Amino acid sequence: MAVAATEASQRRAAAALVRSADVATIAGMLAPWVWVGAAEGDVIADWLRRLRYLPDLRNRDVWQAPLATLWRGGGDCEDLSIVALSLLGAMGGSGALVVGLMFARMGTIGHAWVEGWDSAGWFHLDATTSALTRFGRPPAYVPYAMYMPSPGPMATRPWA
Repeated sequence: MAVAATEASQRRAAAALVRSADVATIAGMLAPWVWVGAAEGDVIADWLRRLRYLPDLRNRDVWQAPLATLWRGGGDCEDLSIVALSLLGAMGGSGALVVGLMFARMGTIGHAWVEGWDSAGWFHLDATTSALTRFGRPPAYVPYAMYMPSPGPMATRPWA
C-alpha cells in the first residue's frame, strides 16, 4: 500500500495493515518461550532477527501487510514494525506503530518503530535492528505520530 507522508494516510495504513490474525500461527510457535519466563516483546525482538532490512523500491513509501513482508523475507522499518506489532497483538500485548525521526551517524532519517506493553511492562522496539529497550525511549528516537490500531488487554498499563 503506497502511503503518503501525511498523518491521515499513515493512520489508515496502520489500521489496515496491522493484522494479528495473519501471524497467529507464528505467535503460537513463540508462545512457549513466554510460558517459560520470557516477555512477549523480547521473544518478538529475537524472532525478528530472521528477517532482513529491504528498502522500498522506486522511491515510493510502500507499507506491506505482515504476510507480504514474510514472503519477501523482510522489509523496511514500517514493514518490520507492522509485523512486530501484529505479533504483539496476537500474543496478547498491545502497542503503537510510532513514526518519527532517528538521529544516526549518517544524519537524521525518517524512521518507524514499535512502542508497546507486554507481560513485563512498557518497551521500545526498533524492528530493523531487533533492539528492545525497557527503560524509556532512547534519546536518538523522536516521535512524530503514534498509531495504535487496536488497543489490546494491556493498553491501560502506564508508560515506563
